[in-house]
Amino acid sequence: KDNEFHLNQLIDLDVKLIVKSDIKVIGKVVDLITENNTLIVIRLNQNNRNVLIPFVKEIVTTIDKKNKYIIIDPPKGLLDL
Repeated sequence: KDNEFHLNQLIDLDVKLIVKSDIKVIGKVVDLITENNTLIVIRLNQNNRNVLIPFVKEIVTTIDKKNKYIIIDPPKGLLDL
């Protein structure tokens, strides 16, 4: 399968968010937590805080290993936690 990858390949990828019709880099994947369900740890650029995002296709909508980024579509408020 083309879209197969190891989760550890996500580390260091840029994290992008689509805001209105604009794509912004908001941070970087810095770690993974794989206990019950996988969470990706994102360090936000704006405040250097880490946020946890569930690694599910509804939230992590695009993974582009070649260009080293993921696009997330988090529910409102998830990045503010």
